[in-house]
Amino acid sequence: IYSKKAYFVGFLMPLMQQITGICAVVTQIGSIAQSIANNSILTPLIINAVQFIATIFSIYVIKKFGRRPIILVGSFGLAACDILMGVLFLFIADSKDILGNIGDFDNLYVIIWVALGPIVWMYVPEIIPAKTVPFATTLNWLAASFSIIIAPIIG
Repeated sequence: IYSKKAYFVGFLMPLMQQITGICAVVTQIGSIAQSIANNSILTPLIINAVQFIATIFSIYVIKKFGRRPIILVGSFGLAACDILMGVLFLFIADSKDILGNIGDFDNLYVIIWVALGPIVWMYVPEIIPAKTVPFATTLNWLAASFSIIIAPIIG
């Protein structure tokens, strides 16, 4: 009943969810803020508050727009935020104003991801057999661990 394409998508979505960099963004924002300014305690707090508030609205967003548009727009939005944050680091790294810009893109990144993140875990059990969902979850956690470990090395 389940095609190879269903298995491919069912395992790829959790992997890609973590490779977007959400774990690296959330776990490294404190060190980013500390290297740029002295308010490293405040920035992660703001990011976590934004994440909490965005989580409340994610169910409404999913009901209103559906899964496919959120997956497509969300993926492009995450890519744009990643690119813009990278450009800011490359070209404005010596400016103290970068923290505000990075914080803005980081907040936007978290909001987009919080709307996008739950869709994966609603969609995966629908397209692959229930007995293989734990393998997809394991792949998700391995990718999350990889992105958290590799982020400081790359940065």
